[in-house]
Amino acid sequence: MKPLNIFLTMICTSFSSITLADNHGIISSDGSVPTPASVGSTLIERGSLGGESALLSTGADTSPITATEIAHLKTLRGYGSQYESRAIWGLDTRVQVTPTAYPYRALALIAVSTSLCTGSLISADTILTAGHCVHTGGANGSWMPIETITVYPGASGASFPYGKCTAKRSYTTTGWGEKGLANYDYGAIKLNCTIGNTTGWLGFAAPNNSVNLPAIIAGYPGEKSRTQWVSFDTIRQQTSEWLVYPNDTTAGMSGAPIWYDDGQGVLAFGVHTYKFPKANRGKRINAAVFKNIKTWKNAQ
Repeated sequence: MKPLNIFLTMICTSFSSITLADNHGIISSDGSVPTPASVGSTLIERGSLGGESALLSTGADTSPITATEIAHLKTLRGYGSQYESRAIWGLDTRVQVTPTAYPYRALALIAVSTSLCTGSLISADTILTAGHCVHTGGANGSWMPIETITVYPGASGASFPYGKCTAKRSYTTTGWGEKGLANYDYGAIKLNCTIGNTTGWLGFAAPNNSVNLPAIIAGYPGEKSRTQWVSFDTIRQQTSEWLVYPNDTTAGMSGAPIWYDDGQGVLAFGVHTYKFPKANRGKRINAAVFKNIKTWKNAQ
């Protein structure tokens, strides 16, 4: 446990730990301001198993993926930075899944500009992901061009059973988009389709104590040819803003949900974002994050 304790100290000293509410303020790619969601005392939002709508009625593009598009997807790599989400601790324990069953079909490969990310549906038309998948961060940063974002739910190699959707808007926080603070590196994409009615979507929650909860992380590693892989472990430590876990991940899995099943359904309680020495970490869904995610889910 000593390396993790050292790691937590490094979190506090390497990144700003400012927790002012304005850092959780919402900014959007088109300048719109969504109506803040009402949040009760129970910070749990349930998901859906989907299957409520025929695929053709969701507005998703179900035309065959062209050879040119496949070639482009092959060039995508995970988000690149010194903190990219690439960490294998010893033996690689990830397992490939066929994402046609819930909840894996509610996870999506995100092609954004020249990069690859992962996201999860949290409503019929909303994807939860990392902030750096939609905005480069900081005052000198910029939004990823909305026309370069394409989402492929349940993709698996050359199979795209749920088609693809384009984006109409993206969101992140003032802490990330205006200040570049890693503590606030989370965001969302609003889609031009309602594919979640078919695939389902994940619930989300803000547990008071996440330590020892199952940490399940599935996503699209850049080196795995657009296939979905999952890793199982537990949350080892938490801070007010972070979850710490040893799950194996590589670049491309940024934005993947950290989830577990509480017996009533799948709940995301974090967003995978970064590696650091001897551990991986993700943005913890706390009360402020929960309210933002619900706000994004409710936005039109």
